[in-house]
Amino acid sequence: MPMHLFNVVFVGVGNITGSVKPNIQNMDKCRVSWGKVAEVKEKTAVIRYAPLAEKEKKAVIGRETEKT
Repeated sequence: MPMHLFNVVFVGVGNITGSVKPNIQNMDKCRVSWGKVAEVKEKTAVIRYAPLAEKEKKAVIGRETEKT
């Protein structure tokens, strides 16, 4: 897991194969992360987590938000 995160954040997601556009949104989708289930619906769940954000051209942990 630490090696995967290193490749996603420091090498850059997609930079080796070119199969994924290297941007903060794709880095966030690809990284190993943590979150909390906020709500369970019939076929989905709402997850509360802190996504990656960009600050001064660096990847940082952003403000907590929810995603389905």
